[in-house]
Amino acid sequence: MNRYKGSPALESYQLENEFLLPGFSSKCTDFNRDRLITEYNLVKQLDPYHKLVISRSNNVFGLPIGDPVPDEYAIAVYKRVWEAVILKRYIQEPYPAWYYAFLAGAQKIMTGKNMFIHELQTEAWPPNHQSITDTSLEEQNKSFDAERMRDTIKFGEATDVIMCFDH
Repeated sequence: MNRYKGSPALESYQLENEFLLPGFSSKCTDFNRDRLITEYNLVKQLDPYHKLVISRSNNVFGLPIGDPVPDEYAIAVYKRVWEAVILKRYIQEPYPAWYYAFLAGAQKIMTGKNMFIHELQTEAWPPNHQSITDTSLEEQNKSFDAERMRDTIKFGEATDVIMCFDH
């Protein structure tokens, strides 16, 4: 942070990624809110001038509540993913575009903070946590191809939630 906080290219810091959503990694098991608060305080101490963003997942309903309260919230939008626990197949997330506008609006009312899309799926989601380099193009296209990219960008625009490149 000390190295980059003076850079004119820096707009904000993201504190963790979907921190309170366990399950993405068996290597990271410390989802303690006190740790998140400590990290938040450290970032604000080292650089009080840049915004601090905390991100949430699109797949879990609920509003971020409790400390720490960031300057803004971010959300990830993934439409087609590999469901590895129960179905063991690709699934298309059922959420319509208005759902994200609803989340952003409800969050603004409850917290006074804006939300923006910081991740809009533009890559394949290989099955069983495979590396993209170990996944055939045919398999990658099952979850994400050029047509899905066009549809995903249109979907992101239809949410009326600010996307990170417009932010």
